[in-house]
Amino acid sequence: MLPFRKKSFLRISSFFLLSLIFPAFAFAEKEEADSIQRYQLDEIVVSTSRETRPFQLLPVSTSVLFDHSLELLQIQTPKDIGDVVPNLHIPAYGSAMTSAIYLRGIGARGNGQSSVGLYVDNVPYLDKSSYDFELMDIDRIEVLRGPQSTLYGRNTMGGIIHIHRRSAFAKDELSASLSTGRFGDNTGNVLFSKKINDANALSAGISTHSFRGYRRNLYTGEYADNSMESTVFLRGETRKNSGRWVFDLNANFTNQNAFPYGLYNPQTGDVADVNHDGDNTYQRSMINGNIMYEKKNDRILFISTTGLHWLSDDMNMDQDYTPQRLFLLNQVQNEYSISQEFSLKNRNKSRIDWSLGAMGFYQYLKTDATVTFLEDGISTILQPVFDTVAKKGGPTMIITDKNIPIPGTYKTPSAGIALYGQATLKDLFIPKLSLTGGVRIGYEFVDIDYSTAMTIGMRYYQQGMRDTIWVNPTYQLEGKEKQASPNILPKAALQYDFDDFNSVYFSVSSGYKSGGYNIQMFADLIQQMARNNPVDVDAAISYKPEFCVAYEIGTKNSFFNHKLHTQAAYFYNDITNMQITQFVTSTQGRKTSNAGAAVTQGIELSLSARLNSSWMLTASYGYTNAKFTEFNSAIKINGRDTNINYKGNRVPYVPENTFSAGLTYSTDFVNSTFVKTLTAHAQFTGSGKTYWDEANTLSQDFIGTLNANVTLDFRKNFSVGIWCKNMLNTTYNTFVFVSGNKAFGQQALPFQIGVNAAVKIGI
Repeated sequence: MLPFRKKSFLRISSFFLLSLIFPAFAFAEKEEADSIQRYQLDEIVVSTSRETRPFQLLPVSTSVLFDHSLELLQIQTPKDIGDVVPNLHIPAYGSAMTSAIYLRGIGARGNGQSSVGLYVDNVPYLDKSSYDFELMDIDRIEVLRGPQSTLYGRNTMGGIIHIHRRSAFAKDELSASLSTGRFGDNTGNVLFSKKINDANALSAGISTHSFRGYRRNLYTGEYADNSMESTVFLRGETRKNSGRWVFDLNANFTNQNAFPYGLYNPQTGDVADVNHDGDNTYQRSMINGNIMYEKKNDRILFISTTGLHWLSDDMNMDQDYTPQRLFLLNQVQNEYSISQEFSLKNRNKSRIDWSLGAMGFYQYLKTDATVTFLEDGISTILQPVFDTVAKKGGPTMIITDKNIPIPGTYKTPSAGIALYGQATLKDLFIPKLSLTGGVRIGYEFVDIDYSTAMTIGMRYYQQGMRDTIWVNPTYQLEGKEKQASPNILPKAALQYDFDDFNSVYFSVSSGYKSGGYNIQMFADLIQQMARNNPVDVDAAISYKPEFCVAYEIGTKNSFFNHKLHTQAAYFYNDITNMQITQFVTSTQGRKTSNAGAAVTQGIELSLSARLNSSWMLTASYGYTNAKFTEFNSAIKINGRDTNINYKGNRVPYVPENTFSAGLTYSTDFVNSTFVKTLTAHAQFTGSGKTYWDEANTLSQDFIGTLNANVTLDFRKNFSVGIWCKNMLNTTYNTFVFVSGNKAFGQQALPFQIGVNAAVKIGI
């Protein structure tokens, strides 16, 4: 589905015409040196602090994006990474709070731990509400696909995204940049870094991003998706002898109109305009601290990392997403967490490479959530409950309240400890054949302390009574639940290295995702109490841990004097107790449940080719076949509980294909007084068929988008550029979900264009 119209052609033509105008200012011959090396998107040699071997020799499918790549690819938040990494999908779900990640078909939208881990400078982010933020002063981003249970403290099943910030020693510089584009898409950054002396350095930065909005709410006439975000960071770094201290502090503040969902048409795939009466907003304040100590000698590298995290947010959602006054949700979260990790690995050249680690974390999350029934919700949802009782010979009860709040307080502390490690034995039986083995031993627990109640004002009349009486029945749920889960996760890999850049490997690893409790479905349980139905709270709100056994075979290669780098892998994941997010029957909440089991399998291909001194080509392709092997779901059909078997259906929200291809042109002007370098980049990304529901009745076919940018660097450390997003003006949906008997969706942004400028001053 690529609607290529005249307007699209004019946009592309105009963009590249402007890109050709830039070199006219140079009036110089281009430099013949290999300038493209600065813009290579997938470098080969990467030194890491956790892995026992360099990235190019790891028996795992990997991707690395460096700082210059992030600029070319217009990657501004972690969500943007999914556009260029095969089989990685990070859709826009309507707010900075809902940041689900799917990798190789593994992921979930619901509560609890993410299936794909996010690390920033060796510190795990424990909650998905923290995953969406502006990237600043980034050195590189590493993506490791598959379970990483023996390398990282916070185990995740699908893989790891590890973001590394730039060292404060990297450069002495003061820089500022400004970008402005269509729909009021404005970004400003100021960065400072200074080497104070040979032992100490300091860096700091501030960033603001504002978006005027694109989608208007028909009910209010206001923009439904405008936002403002600010980020600040401060880093101090000390190097003395063979030790190093790093102190990080960063804060993020987000304020946005959120959840711009419109009614979805299953026949056409179109999403109607946003049209709801309630407030859909999200506000978040987040502060992260990081203290890292590193000590090394010729034989060993030791790293201690302490992470501190605080988050406070406030979400308002019109949960029916319509002009009807049905029900609203207000949810306030306060989260505090601390993590401590120790890692140790060898540095000397020996036949055995090894790494060991220990990690512990504690997270306290308090959620105050209130579902409020409004007039239409009372008359169409709550009152029929009591009307049914009257029809069966019970008393007549008429609700008199204009709105009925159902407040709830939920405290969900969680903690975990783990010991893990792996070792690689080289030259096993024959030269260049290696065997990697590892294990993780962990224990995690999560508790819930809940308190919620609903009081209803009503008139009560029963046959034989002389007068109607006024009553205020209260339905209340209070209690505590606890669950704990030990886990032992082994790993093994066999690899043959033809040389330092060419290898084949086979690996078997296991992954784990902790269980937990649902808090957004207590309003549904309260209604069941009002119907006089028995309620088993623990069975209704709890979900079990999810497990995975992953198999992978792959190869990494370098050809033509390292001008062409390739990776290829086949994977097979066997998932049990799979966690799936579903809306509850009443539609006033969602829950995570263990759907059964699934198998995801597929392939990944990627390459980067330096065509000559000016041209660079990158491409990647991912195919994922994710299907349920067991799935029994109880839903209501005509008022009756009915078991539906979705065995053999595709797992929702997982694209069948992901594709990305980028072309970069760079040239230097040696004789120009003013102009130094011209860089142009175009990136086409595609996403294959995606199902939106477990029944596989709603889906979206292949969609493709084209982004591009041109940057002109001047010799006085000044640059200007033009950028475009969705140049083909492709119409598609980023998210569709079913609530009750309706489906809603969120449309992607159309064509965007903007300009940017940056200045750098040596200090």
